[in-house]
Amino acid sequence: MLRALGSDADSLYRRLLEVHPNSSDAAVVEVGVFNGQQCLQAAAAGFSPVICFEPSPANYNNSAAIIAAAPMPPEHKAAIELVNMAVSNTAGVVVEFHTGGTSGDYAGSSIDAAFQHDPAADERLQTVRVATTTLDEYLPSRLPNLATTTGSRHHVGAHALHAALDNAAADAKELYIVKIDTQGFDGVVLEGMKEILRHKQVTYILLELWPKAMSLPGRKKCEESLHFLASNGYTLHDLAIPDQAWQYGTTATKAELESASRVRPDDIEGLCGWLMAHSNEFGFWTDILAVADPLLGGHNCPVHRGANV
Repeated sequence: MLRALGSDADSLYRRLLEVHPNSSDAAVVEVGVFNGQQCLQAAAAGFSPVICFEPSPANYNNSAAIIAAAPMPPEHKAAIELVNMAVSNTAGVVVEFHTGGTSGDYAGSSIDAAFQHDPAADERLQTVRVATTTLDEYLPSRLPNLATTTGSRHHVGAHALHAALDNAAADAKELYIVKIDTQGFDGVVLEGMKEILRHKQVTYILLELWPKAMSLPGRKKCEESLHFLASNGYTLHDLAIPDQAWQYGTTATKAELESASRVRPDDIEGLCGWLMAHSNEFGFWTDILAVADPLLGGHNCPVHRGANV
């Protein structure tokens, strides 16, 4: 069962940044940065570190320039770590990435058929090769307390484990938000953080739910991705459909689609099917907020404390 939450993802993200009681002791991760603006928002709110992954070289360079030019206290800007890697479910491989410096840059080639687009015919697009990582692989090196629950305990002796636990406690950082927008690869990113999810080490996950792109080869389908989150003890909230998504609905007018969306299904299969049924050839999408359930070991997060987010 999904809970309806009428906020749009961008407004909700800003509100979640505002309500954290001690942001300097918490980290924010963004997967799929585009222009660096939301990394800056998290840093301005005092979060540290703010780890931002952007595989597109053009978007990475653009984001780096925007972050460098931003009028922000140096100590806040220093919290941002911009990483030019593709976050996946497998670390240490190299994938093709089609880049033109837009929010639609993407990995692989299977997306072409769905969009009726040939990247070789578009002079703006370049094909580059980008290294992959996973959040389970990358984040424990930056957030030591995660390393105590993501498998490292099986590879060290008792003395070394106690030392690692002591160090992790001293450097403990809550992983507050992971925000994912990866052109249909969101479920793949989730699979690459399965240990973090299993131990409920992240309080909030914001992701784009784009069933048509998620149904392409090499992705994780809409239904599979949401069930994966729910099975790990996360409560799912269906957010407002983004303004830019309406143009990719069926030929029905926006007013008709908006009316229909107010009563869209509140179960996983139903919602994924509804979005597919109302998609044009490109695909209709919404956003999802996943919240760690404190009754199942999740953090004492603002939504569950009754904060007005």
